[in-house]
Amino acid sequence: MVKLRNARLLKKDPVLVHHVPMTRPFSQETLAYMVARYPIVYLKPNDLQRSRGVLRLDRYRVSTKFTSYKHANSAATYRRVKRLKLPRSYVVQQGIKSVTKYQQPFDIRVHIVRVQGTWYTVGAVVRIAPKGMITTDCDRSTAHTVTDLCRNYLGYTIFQTRSIRRSLVKIATRVGMLMTRRRPRHTEYGIDVGIDSHRHLWIYEVNSLPAAVVLRSLSENLYYRLLAMRRQAS
Repeated sequence: MVKLRNARLLKKDPVLVHHVPMTRPFSQETLAYMVARYPIVYLKPNDLQRSRGVLRLDRYRVSTKFTSYKHANSAATYRRVKRLKLPRSYVVQQGIKSVTKYQQPFDIRVHIVRVQGTWYTVGAVVRIAPKGMITTDCDRSTAHTVTDLCRNYLGYTIFQTRSIRRSLVKIATRVGMLMTRRRPRHTEYGIDVGIDSHRHLWIYEVNSLPAAVVLRSLSENLYYRLLAMRRQAS
């Protein structure tokens, strides 16, 4: 169970534990508990990437990429989820309200590569989706730099922006070092991160096969830098 296993691993780290949303295996009891505890909850296939099969719950409202359904209670919500979810194992994850000042959902893909035993951040790409979307993985999402996000979409000061950028690199490097213990031969990860209204960073998930196209959507230079670092990866 990839997402659940990675979340459990990250929670063992004394620093990263504070950046990992509550993540549990899907069941009727777990769903009821999470919906009661958090205003937003996400259901994700445990072994799929690119937001396939993702559902969002705002209490008893269940949303897909295309529509939403309102229910009266937890039992009805669970029945709807069972009909909508893909036929595979799921995790239930605490939702993070990571939105711009225009209420557009966003996340940050931090791409790291290990070269001669040291983890380097190749680049970070912010994906901003239109208001109302449940994920950023859609055709209408736009790519931005972290500085652009912080200054123009979140209203951060220059000092706050620099702090976010430093924190992203530190967290990504720590994730790489931790993942090395489990997969010592793996040399590349894509880490998806959100920022809440208190400027706290949250690690949504760690992708072991990150697509280069995400970096290319922002910059050709970042894309070719990744290709060059892949050749040196070790």
